[in-house]
Parts: sequence; structure tokens; C-alpha cells
Amino acid sequence: MSGFFFIPVFIIAFAAVWFFAPLLHRPKAQLPVLFINKVGLPPACSKDKRNWISPKKLEKLFQTLQKKNMLSLLPGQVIKGHISPNGIMLVFNGGYQSFYQIVFPLLQKYRLQASVILPAGLIGQYDAWQAPEIGPWQNLLTLEQIEELAKSGLTEIISTTLQGTPLSAESDETAIWQLLENKHRLQTLCHIKTDTVFCPQRPRPGVIQAIKKHFMLTVGPSFGNNALPLDLSRPLKIWPVFSTTFLSRLFWKIR
Repeated sequence: MSGFFFIPVFIIAFAAVWFFAPLLHRPKAQLPVLFINKVGLPPACSKDKRNWISPKKLEKLFQTLQKKNMLSLLPGQVIKGHISPNGIMLVFNGGYQSFYQIVFPLLQKYRLQASVILPAGLIGQYDAWQAPEIGPWQNLLTLEQIEELAKSGLTEIISTTLQGTPLSAESDETAIWQLLENKHRLQTLCHIKTDTVFCPQRPRPGVIQAIKKHFMLTVGPSFGNNALPLDLSRPLKIWPVFSTTFLSRLFWKIR
């Protein structure tokens, strides 16, 4: 019987160490970035359900931010140096319709700000960069929705590649053109000027030089905090949020 008793005790002890481990590390001065892919209930046939955050969980996340008096910041504010000690960035990937339908009303309700990554070449279309075997394609924001989001003052657009394709899939010349053309179309088509770019993978040296010339801030899970001339006293720290993420532990780690 003692052996059977030992197993639950071991599991409880392991879970406790796993949960409180972040408190053992000395905190660093970083600006946390909560990175969210898709919002809503995933289709039954989807193979990336982990990347879908339910509306209920997203609202719980927003409630926690409000309860902890955390100030959500937009990239433009960070670039200007308006960084609060309790600041945090909310970044939503893909420019999906769900940002307008689900996220935007919650931002209004809780008076939070968030940025959305948008491939300008697919406005009003769908996420053509996603392989169909992963799951059904999702509709993207329309021009009218983007204009309404911009007027609200609660959102900001982050540039990326024109078609949402990974930089690693393109030659340096094509990758640079995609990045600069996307920024140009956001300005001419949507009347949105952005100095922030999303890089899902670390670009090659030639592409990095072009990014440094035309942007001031980079955001991306694998590109690192910020490789541009902007001098941040609190460098960005990316925290991906998944359907399996324990929000209580996430905020322990962010603290």
C-alpha cells in the first residue's frame, strides 16, 4: 500500500515544483508580449486545435489583465518609449475575421489595446498560406473592418509578408519585396502607417538589413526580442498563448 501512496504524493510534489518554478528565477526587466494565433472554437477536423483560444478563455485572460492593473500597449507606444512598469503587449496573428467579431468587442468592454498582424495582399480573402490538410481556411479582415478598428484607437496593425508566407520560403529578393510591398499597401490601401513587422522565422542576414532600414520594431516567436536599432530598456519577451496554457501559471512566469 505504501507504494501506491507514494505515487500520488510524487505527482503532487512534481506538479507543485512545475507550477512554482518561475518564482525561483530572478526576474528580468522585460516587456511581455502575449502572442495569440486563432480565437474561437476550432473546427472538428482541425489539426491545430492547440492554436485556438476559446472566447471564454480570452475573456478570462482580459479579466486577469484588468484585475492585475496591467496596461496593454501598442507597438507605436513602445517605439515612442511610452513603456509602463506594468505594461504588456497583446498581439494577434493572421488578421482573422475573429479579431473583429470576438476580440474587438472584448477590447472595448475591458478598455484594452491590441495589435493584429495583417498580410495586406489577402485583405477580405482567407489564410491561403495555411496548408488545407491542417484545417479549413479562415476568412480575413475586410477593408471596412480594418478602417473601423483603426478609428477606435484600441488597435494597431503589424506588417508582415504580403501573402503571409514564411520568409524562409522565399529568396532574399522576394522576401524583401514582400515585406516592403506589404508595408506600402497598408499605407496606400488602408491609410495605415506602421513601423513594426512580424517575422515568424529569423530572416537571413540580407533580409535583416532591409528590415533594419524600413522598420523600427520586430515581433516574432523565433526572431527574438528586437534586432533593430530601437533601444528598449525592457526588451520584448514573447509568450505564446495556447488552448492548453494555464493562465495562472503564465502570470506567475510573467509577474
